[in-house]
Amino acid sequence: LVDFYHPSCSHCQAMEPVVERLATDFQGQAVVGKVNVTTDGALATAWGVRAYPTFIVIRDGEEHATFLGETTYDQLAHLIRRALEAS
Repeated sequence: LVDFYHPSCSHCQAMEPVVERLATDFQGQAVVGKVNVTTDGALATAWGVRAYPTFIVIRDGEEHATFLGETTYDQLAHLIRRALEAS
């Protein structure tokens, strides 16, 4: 799971504890990372990110699922589990 965020975005800030919890809970199963769009704008552009926060689940280098905006731990955990179960 990659969290594309903007440091001054209040929605992004609200999601920070959720992303940290996901990183802890899925440690050893999935990688959870963050991309600051102000310093890595080219990467955000390459993945088609236009709004913040944008969460992209990537499996085998391909986009598996995308979620835009603030959401819940359960919703993002579901997307990660679905990607882990995909064959």
